[in-house]
Amino acid sequence: MRARAVILRIRALDPSARVVHQDGSHQKWRLHDGRFVIVPILARDIPIGTVRGIERQGEPSLGPRWLSGSGRHD
Repeated sequence: MRARAVILRIRALDPSARVVHQDGSHQKWRLHDGRFVIVPILARDIPIGTVRGIERQGEPSLGPRWLSGSGRHD
């Protein structure tokens, strides 16, 4: 899964989400309830374990398995 796909999914589920900080190749996204999701901006696919970690960060705000639509990490 690419970073762009993760960002599009965040924006689709939470239109009020925004980037509040970027440090090197990582963006920190603030969600509607004040929680954060860190997304690595890579030129290649994000490793599967990292995708699962991103999904865990967003579950309280975006719902369980909110990245499941990709079909890559089942």
